[in-house]
Amino acid sequence: MNVTIRNEIIQTSDNFPIATTHFSTSTKPPTRLYLIASATGVIRKFYKSYATYLVSNDPGSIAVTFDYRGIGDSFKDKETLKDMKYVNIKKHWVLDTETVLGHYKPVETVYIAHSVGGHIMGFLDQQLQKMIIRAFFVGVGIPYYRNLSINFLWPMHTTITPCFYGHYPASMIGMGEDLPTGVGQQWGYWSRFPDYLCHNEESRTKFKQCNIPIEMIAFHDDFLPEKALYGAPSRLYVNTKRRFLYLDPKDFGFDSIGHLFFFKQSSERLWKQVNGYVLDGNLLDLPGKIYSFVPTTKNKL
Repeated sequence: MNVTIRNEIIQTSDNFPIATTHFSTSTKPPTRLYLIASATGVIRKFYKSYATYLVSNDPGSIAVTFDYRGIGDSFKDKETLKDMKYVNIKKHWVLDTETVLGHYKPVETVYIAHSVGGHIMGFLDQQLQKMIIRAFFVGVGIPYYRNLSINFLWPMHTTITPCFYGHYPASMIGMGEDLPTGVGQQWGYWSRFPDYLCHNEESRTKFKQCNIPIEMIAFHDDFLPEKALYGAPSRLYVNTKRRFLYLDPKDFGFDSIGHLFFFKQSSERLWKQVNGYVLDGNLLDLPGKIYSFVPTTKNKL
């Protein structure tokens, strides 16, 4: 099946150009949107293979990838990361995501979140959340510093390092592209709290309003440990039906998948095993440890 790939710039309400890529097999209005919300510092091109796969298996649908501001191609003319110190996740990357999602209103949407993309969903405007019929999370966790191998150094590193570079040098530690200072510092600030971005009542209230069903997967060799990955469904999205599947790559014939490689073309045989949920809404049936949560239930590992 031929897939048409088209790049488009979409302007946010604060007049920032967001670079997007649209994948489709039809010229007719889309019957469904697959919105892929990237991980921190990962450019939209990384998700090309998976986006192509989705629309090839759901004729009439459209898949969209995009770069948050300060990442990939989402820059204003002549602006650099040093000029974008003000950019943060909660205000700007949420707006970027809302802008792309709202561009397709009212098309029913499957929200596919990688890492920070899963954090962003809970902050989205309530009317836009109503477009989302289900969410599929990959590697969405809570990097609370006590759950990380680098422990107390993590919030210190993300807060202080940008002072020397004018941005957060994520590429130096193998964590994607370099980030605007505000993104790195907010990331580090949230990591001081067990509830991460829901450490205050305002954010907790916002997330409690979300009732989008979620299936989340993560792998044993993710850089985030099980306790950190378990935190996203147990602590953040407390009022929605959700499940967390903790998987061993070897059960699927892989030596390693980690935090990133679910979205690589080489993982296509794994994509086929999650199709039932992503395309049709059937609960995942995969080998591994499964945690199930119901609305308003508090869970601790």
